[in-house]
Amino acid sequence: MRTLQHYINHFAENNYANWLQKLFKWKVRVIAVALVSLLLMLSLFSQVGLSLFPKAEKPMILIDVEAPPNSALSYTNNIMQQMTLYIEKQSLIDKVALNVGNSNPRIYYNEIPKRGVARYGQVLVVLKTFDPVEMEKLVDNLRNEFDHWQQAKITVKEFTQGPVTDQPIAIRLISESLEDLERVANDLAAKMAETKGVINIDNPIGVANTELSLQIDYDKAGLSNIDINTLDNTLQAILTGTYVGRFNDSNGENYPIVVRHKNADINTLSDVYITSATGQQIPLMQVVNAQLTKGQTDYFHHQKLRMAKVSADAASGYSIQSLTQEFVQFLENYDLPMGMYYTLGGEEESRQESFSGLTQIMLITAIGIFSVLVLQFKSFLQPLIIFSSIPFAMAGSVIGLYLTGLSFSMMAFIGLISLFGIVVNNAIILIDSANRNLAEGLTKQASVLKASATRFTPILLTTLTTIGGLIPLTLYGGGLWQPLGVVLISGLCVSAISSFLLVPVLTELLTRTDDKIHAEQDIKN
Repeated sequence: MRTLQHYINHFAENNYANWLQKLFKWKVRVIAVALVSLLLMLSLFSQVGLSLFPKAEKPMILIDVEAPPNSALSYTNNIMQQMTLYIEKQSLIDKVALNVGNSNPRIYYNEIPKRGVARYGQVLVVLKTFDPVEMEKLVDNLRNEFDHWQQAKITVKEFTQGPVTDQPIAIRLISESLEDLERVANDLAAKMAETKGVINIDNPIGVANTELSLQIDYDKAGLSNIDINTLDNTLQAILTGTYVGRFNDSNGENYPIVVRHKNADINTLSDVYITSATGQQIPLMQVVNAQLTKGQTDYFHHQKLRMAKVSADAASGYSIQSLTQEFVQFLENYDLPMGMYYTLGGEEESRQESFSGLTQIMLITAIGIFSVLVLQFKSFLQPLIIFSSIPFAMAGSVIGLYLTGLSFSMMAFIGLISLFGIVVNNAIILIDSANRNLAEGLTKQASVLKASATRFTPILLTTLTTIGGLIPLTLYGGGLWQPLGVVLISGLCVSAISSFLLVPVLTELLTRTDDKIHAEQDIKN
């Protein structure tokens, strides 16, 4: 019974060798077609898009709740209880956990808890099972519902892989003028709001912060014989409370005792009276003017400079890179105030830092491999022929990502670096066999034809076995590992075709007679 290898060898020695001999007659055309095909495949890279890390694919959802500034803990709790009633109606929900005034404990490695903020709360939603399609529908449903809630800003988030970063889309505006920062940040946030695919917009400096300003009329207070210190203590007791002592229970625990008004709000001020030095009860509003004023908005510092950060998430199916570039173009066309500039944060910043490091590794790897090949073959041309497989491997990875609808992520980049050391093996054994045939006295074309036919089966079988080993990783590796498998498989396929057709043509074209001398010396040694 004949094996598969027998049929492959028969094909290589007859059909493949004959086709290759015909290609030798049209070397220039073959090279031109290869270059055009390479450029066409690489041109699809702009359609692939870039990303850093995929979603974590966990059966959980986080919902952040931010009540208006100066909101009480009870107000935040009331909102979250109302949210729970709606969330529990969804069929996919298994459990709901609330944390009011704090975020959940660190339930995932890149989620940093927030503590002790009265107007903040977080809801952890646990699903019955993870189904990407159903989960996407649930997230869209929750976002559409909570976007119409005016009581608080409600952000629905899915867990993602990767290090702790800002939201994927983040732009820092830097200036010493808070007014300029607020104005430009609000315009940028408005641009994001009208851009399709942008969700969970966060613009802290644009959040209105209303304060109650109590201005004392000192002339009226003096005429009414009101002590200013007494007036201050009365206002403090009503609004924030006055510490009067501590209470010790039977267990030895002690608690602070604070005296304050039961329901402190603006309306209660009209019921407050101040005792004057003569014992008269003077209405508070007679000596105090109350008015609502705009308070200081939130801003941050970046490298010791005032900064306003506008950030957002990208909806499923939208490219973070494309959206970020759209907002960068908006700022480029915007008439920024003097002294203001912007920097990118979020995924774009992380990607630039990560990819720049990987690019250096890729260059070092390529230089190292090329140096070893030069020492091995004692030639510069033959290592260049071997390296001709690498651009086709890169183009093949682009084709694979394009056909599968995946973006060029961190794991895809790692897969591309791995291809550097894999795809050159095919060309190495082919050229080495051709050099040995030359040393044995065969003509250059006969040497290349014999080497190509002889090495066709090993190259094909090693490529197929490698692809077979990568199929489980690609199919079942999830969003994190799938791009790596796709890059390796598609890169191997295209580079193998290059090794079968282009590398023999280049070897026959560029191999010199001194390569024969070096091959003879290697055989003798």
